[in-house]
Amino acid sequence: MDWKKYALIVAITVGFILGLGVGAVAGKSAAVLKPLGDLFIRLMRMIVTPLVIITIAAAVAKIADLRRLGKLVIGMFVAFIILSAIAASIMLPAALAFGPGVEVGLTPPAGYTPPKPPSVADLIWGLYHTTLWTSSLSAGYSRLYSSQ
Repeated sequence: MDWKKYALIVAITVGFILGLGVGAVAGKSAAVLKPLGDLFIRLMRMIVTPLVIITIAAAVAKIADLRRLGKLVIGMFVAFIILSAIAASIMLPAALAFGPGVEVGLTPPAGYTPPKPPSVADLIWGLYHTTLWTSSLSAGYSRLYSSQ
């Protein structure tokens, strides 16, 4: 058996078990490691989307027969619609039965003024905060590069 094929899975499993162990032993003091976890999640979000898109594009490019490609696209669309309908048919009755947020009763404090809504340009620019370029320029990462 070639263990090199399974090295990534083994490394992830070992890291998961080590993380559980550190969390169980250290308890609340393990919270100092939260920035590392947050950084890992942000890096994963930054790389997964382009990786999935490139993989799908490469698979589609390898399909030479346009009829086969058309069948594949229609099948994916039908599966998406059916699964979305199943999810909606499960969650709509659950939301009506449990009424999430109905009795929360949040009222703004006296003198509160809501913030100014963002401009259209800000909304469009905000769509790209998980890419390498904008994440390095966003306000959240500016503390990493400052000397203070």
